[in-house]
Amino acid sequence: MTEIWHFRLKDAPEAIYQRSLAYYYLVNSPSTLVNADDLFNWWKCQQGLESNAGDWSSFHRNAGQDIDKDGILHSTPDSMSEVPLRSMAQAWKRYMTENGAGE
Repeated sequence: MTEIWHFRLKDAPEAIYQRSLAYYYLVNSPSTLVNADDLFNWWKCQQGLESNAGDWSSFHRNAGQDIDKDGILHSTPDSMSEVPLRSMAQAWKRYMTENGAGE
């Protein structure tokens, strides 16, 4: 089961809220073509979490081979590097621990 929540921003103008709600209905409708791949991916992730496989997701592909340009990591050319996923996981950890929910 996928559960998607819609929130109304405090003091948001009614027109903005209605536009946001219309988009929410379009993208997250059970019959949508916009979000279908995402829903399938979430379903497959849930299956993976319920499996007997390892507890960790590995994002190590090409780790240590990424190119650092002015503090920003880039994938090596013609590679299948998972640097975007590693960067996302690191950012999420920062969001959860620096003046946030994690501390």
